[in-house]
Amino acid sequence: MINSDREWDFMDNNYNHHSSMVQSYELLTGKVSFEELLERDYKVEVVFNPTKPVAVMQDDVYDLLMEYFVGIEEYNIAAELRDQKKLNSYYSFSSRPLTYNSETKQDR
Repeated sequence: MINSDREWDFMDNNYNHHSSMVQSYELLTGKVSFEELLERDYKVEVVFNPTKPVAVMQDDVYDLLMEYFVGIEEYNIAAELRDQKKLNSYYSFSSRPLTYNSETKQDR
């Protein structure tokens, strides 16, 4: 149960939604590395885990960022994210691995 007399300990009143979205966009599109982001900005808050591969799927981080940037009428950024998502969908870790030899043991 939430104690209404005090704020949650984990909530930060200084959260900057726009900054988080911009940092996420820059990192996701490779405009800056995670190390560069840590050196450049005092506070880094991204909407995905930068230490894990981003799986391309419906309603993923790309869609979240595209929706945000369309909402603030940054259509060029949204289009760049759309293109990046399409490109990365070809290299998704969840896709079937490529096979170079179509022979199976039964064919031998």
